[in-house]
Amino acid sequence: MERRHKAVYEAYRKSVQTTPPSGKSQLSVSDFLPKAQYGQKHPSQVKRTTSFINNVIINCNLPISLSEHPSFRQFVSDLDPLIALPSRRHVSSTLIPEQWDKKKASVHEIVSSARSVSLTVNIWTDRVMHSYLAVTAHTFVEFSPKSCLLKFAAFDGSHTGAHIAETMTAAIEEFALDEKVGTYIVSDNASNMRKAFALMNTLRDIREQNDNDDQDDHEFAFDDDDLGQDLPEEDSQLVQPVLERRCITRLSCFAHSIQLVVRDGTAKLPTATSVLAKVSKLANIVHQSALFRASFEQRFGTKSIPSTNATRWNSLHTQLKAVSELDQVKLADVLRDQKMHNLVLTQREQAALLELVEILDPFAEATDLCQGQHYTTIGCIVPCIVSLLNHLQRMEQHGKYHRPMVVTLRQSLDSRFAGMLSCTRLSRSTLSTNNCNKAGFGEDLYVIASALDPSYGFLWLEEDHPGDTETKAQLKDYITGGCHISLPLCRAHINTTTNNKL
Repeated sequence: MERRHKAVYEAYRKSVQTTPPSGKSQLSVSDFLPKAQYGQKHPSQVKRTTSFINNVIINCNLPISLSEHPSFRQFVSDLDPLIALPSRRHVSSTLIPEQWDKKKASVHEIVSSARSVSLTVNIWTDRVMHSYLAVTAHTFVEFSPKSCLLKFAAFDGSHTGAHIAETMTAAIEEFALDEKVGTYIVSDNASNMRKAFALMNTLRDIREQNDNDDQDDHEFAFDDDDLGQDLPEEDSQLVQPVLERRCITRLSCFAHSIQLVVRDGTAKLPTATSVLAKVSKLANIVHQSALFRASFEQRFGTKSIPSTNATRWNSLHTQLKAVSELDQVKLADVLRDQKMHNLVLTQREQAALLELVEILDPFAEATDLCQGQHYTTIGCIVPCIVSLLNHLQRMEQHGKYHRPMVVTLRQSLDSRFAGMLSCTRLSRSTLSTNNCNKAGFGEDLYVIASALDPSYGFLWLEEDHPGDTETKAQLKDYITGGCHISLPLCRAHINTTTNNKL
């Protein structure tokens, strides 16, 4: 060993010369020899390799090349010298595909054991303008809620209704869900989404007719060039009758509808033009000027002013709130030190900023609430709308700077949630039961879901609803009775008394 393994021999010789710790015998030569690594099929090796793929590469979204980085390999060796990290090629060509197959099999198992499945579909574009489409299934298995990602893929080409319908139909067929998607599908409010559902239902009609006629070799083609175009807004009522004939019903995304309401309101902000301009310029300078950033951090520490995102309205609220929570005296001093006197907020602008944040606070809270992943969110929609109406009523009475915005927010809320407001006796106009179901968020599903949710129940009705005692009692009877009843005698009276309260 002295001639062939000098380093090991020297380490062993030094250990012999030192006194071993109390209670321990002297180290043997074998303690200094390199140990053989786990075999490829050793349980410890398999467990740690699987954990590396799932937790480090997939869940942490770290690059595959990490497996060959010398420092990371040394880190793993320090934890357990017997572990052999897989190569980058083995990870990409074998291990990740294996995990993909296992995950897909588990999704198949979940949806195959479900009696009924509801879907959500969304299309978005990343920062470098790559488009993606995702389809998620939601169901209950043994009384436990389950959500599974069925489809996530790059979405090339135009976002037409036909293209969306084709992709969604492929996902449904891949997981054999054609007979199980019998409840609802949630999407945004874009016209191409509405047309996609019309095309899906039309295609299903044709397939069922073909099956009845035993014409298995028939192929359906979209010969009409107009089918490849988005549905015009004014023609949306042509889609609704098709949806009503089929079991697939599209529900509008609540978060997207709230964003559209806020967008309508912020378009009426002439009173806050100077405030928004100064706040936006201030956020840009914080992120772009090193000198200003250094001076800003000297006064405020690690605080920052976030940038806005055009596709997320609440990023504007976050930015405005961040500025409103700063010490305005210190902020003014920083701006003056940097020769930016034009960005200093006057006392009137500060008050207008605080009121604007106060107006948007409940909308931001509703947006965050409906984005929860560990609880059912549909039950919060009715309480949120009732709360927002009460909030806008208060701001319309007591607001000082942004009343035109508040009025527009209320008008947009009345328009986009007309069905729900009529169903809950909060509408300023009277809708028939049939028209109520066709209007925005008019399905009885929403009030029933709220009543069945232990977090809400009838609290919104008993404590927040502006109607009188009789109105609340009739509405509660309507909900507990399954909602599918007619109230022709009291409907006009209910709407009249509710409007007076509002």
